[in-house]
Amino acid sequence: MLISKKQILIESTFAKASILMPIMIANLNGTKDREFKARLHNSKFYEFVAEEDQNSKFGCIVVSEFDKCHFIEYMTSYHKGFNIGEKMIMQYMNQFSKSLIPYEIIKKSSVYWLKYFIDREIITFEDLMGYLKSNIGIDRSDVKWSQLETEYKLFKKFLVQSFTLEKNSGSIHHIRNSQGIYSLNPNSTSEELNVAFQKCFKEYRAKKLSIKNLVNCEAS
Repeated sequence: MLISKKQILIESTFAKASILMPIMIANLNGTKDREFKARLHNSKFYEFVAEEDQNSKFGCIVVSEFDKCHFIEYMTSYHKGFNIGEKMIMQYMNQFSKSLIPYEIIKKSSVYWLKYFIDREIITFEDLMGYLKSNIGIDRSDVKWSQLETEYKLFKKFLVQSFTLEKNSGSIHHIRNSQGIYSLNPNSTSEELNVAFQKCFKEYRAKKLSIKNLVNCEAS
């Protein structure tokens, strides 16, 4: 696979220190949602930049601060394919020593956040809510995650329909599809479980993208 000069430059810059720098926003007149606009007025805007060369900019994140944790109000990356969003989140939590989660998850970003939490071995929405409650003190009513809850349900439905799930003492015994068996005996480690679900998620995301592309083609 050929690696572009841009990719080499960005990867080499990431290898060095990167920081979040506060920035000023002139106005929010283009924001129509009143609640969102009010939250943005009370939020802080940061750009993700290289520490040695602050002209090297990777993304922007908007954060509102609360006692229990800080909330992502908006996040965007300037370069696709480098997992910049997750890097910004990790940098923020390290730089400010605060938990950082999205306040609202919209339909457009629900698959992204599904992957984000599956990467952290949080396989069900119920487990996610339990994690937030016990580790951050956040309740379901504190966030707007109904779209993510729906995405978790769709992912579970995909697993049930596309794979054979066998249970043993309440644990997944193994997951089988047409390509073979993802080994998951009752004594599987959390790492093995995560790897299996990562494979499942890749197939789920590929299916959703193919459906989205088909709908776009039919609409055009």
